Amino acid sequence: MLENLCSNVLVTKMKVMNSRRLTLQDYDELLKKKYVADIVAYLKETHFSAVLQGVDASSIKCDELEGLFKTARIMEYKKLLKYVNNFSDSFFKLFWLDFELEQLLTMLLLFKVGRNEDFGIIHSAELVQNMKLNVGIIVNAKSTADILRGIKNRKYVAILKAELENVEPENINILLCEKKLKTYFYEQMYEHLKKCNKALKGKLEKKIVQQADIYNLQVIYRFKKYYDYSAEEIMEFIIPYGNLADSGRKRLALCKQITEDYSVLFKDKQYIFNLDSNIFMEAEMNKNLLNDAKKTMKMERYAQAIFWSFMNLAELEQRNLVSVIYGIENKQDPEAIKKMLVC
Repeated sequence: MLENLCSNVLVTKMKVMNSRRLTLQDYDELLKKKYVADIVAYLKETHFSAVLQGVDASSIKCDELEGLFKTARIMEYKKLLKYVNNFSDSFFKLFWLDFELEQLLTMLLLFKVGRNEDFGIIHSAELVQNMKLNVGIIVNAKSTADILRGIKNRKYVAILKAELENVEPENINILLCEKKLKTYFYEQMYEHLKKCNKALKGKLEKKIVQQADIYNLQVIYRFKKYYDYSAEEIMEFIIPYGNLADSGRKRLALCKQITEDYSVLFKDKQYIFNLDSNIFMEAEMNKNLLNDAKKTMKMERYAQAIFWSFMNLAELEQRNLVSVIYGIENKQDPEAIKKMLVC
């Protein structure tokens, strides 16, 4: 009885918080701005006000803003955890793992490009403490051995050791690191599914499969469009989850044209994209996540499924804002920026 009451309170709280997300009209207003400072001023009047309090709009840099947008997601998550703590279900705690893995990947990317000192500016102190990272070692790291010493969480060291040990910083394979971290996250999700009742398991598995499929599609798309990798090379970076069977992945990777209709490879025909060359493909793919999440927020009764969708919507909003601030900073055409948004 108590858990049902907590579930209802949690669902209500998520719907109220989600109602404050940026709208199409908000994005239109943001794209009219000429300077990042104007964007910050606008966002101070939205649900980002708490994280932007005290920020000097005239001097803040885009990478610092990007860190604050991530912090806003973490703050939303922590607000919900106050209600989640009344649940016996550990599913909700798995999203903290997702934050940690994202933080690890950011750290590795900065180190690879020689900007590891920036990690001291944009990291989340709370995340770092929980995942056992020594920021002092990491921001001053000269080698991958230093990075491994800075990562004090044994699980993460085990996952990344093969890609970091005796490797020069510039030769770190970030894409393989991302694959390994993503695979670990999905492994934990599937371990959780074993504890769910049949109805909930089906709902959550559908969302996991959808997200894994879109991730794999985006990996393949990037490698085909920007790098012209062979099918064998692409297969090395695909996570082993989702609807795509091995043969399907290989057939997809072998497509000669990016505009080939990928949807024929899926049992579920929801993956039918408008492959016009005038669109931003990755945004189109993520619109599947957006539409599914919005529908779930309205129609679903399971708190776990709603929570998954809530977190997806928070991440998509963060990505949109990152596209906006860097686009405005680099004087991109507002219409070109708009094509990258998922809204």
